[in-house]
Amino acid sequence: MIYLDFDINNEDRISHINLDAHEYNGTERECTLKEALEDLKIQNPCMIFTRKLKSGYYSSKLSEDAITSIAEATDFLANLWQYSDEYVRYADGKNMQPYMNPLHILENALNLLIEQRELIIDLKGKYGD
Repeated sequence: MIYLDFDINNEDRISHINLDAHEYNGTERECTLKEALEDLKIQNPCMIFTRKLKSGYYSSKLSEDAITSIAEATDFLANLWQYSDEYVRYADGKNMQPYMNPLHILENALNLLIEQRELIIDLKGKYGD
């Protein structure tokens, strides 16, 4: 299982997302793509955030603003962890998954990027460059 971790900058905002693969070192051999994708599932960041928050991990290491920044980011990113043919942004959360393989997350992320691009284009058209 792969987990997301966040780097926080001096302004208590997320500056980088890391993939923590724990025991994987890149030398693993899988027989099929399906087996590899099963091993490389990525856990929904909301699950990790909730667990760390309940354990007191964040409060002992980070400011309240940094914790809020992580909470907002995990809430936004968690939308990627669902099976949906619709735009991720408008999904109702009913298909939210605790973990998913990287190809499904990549597909959802690419669709979200296209949607965000369209919003930016619309805003530029409305307000100018």
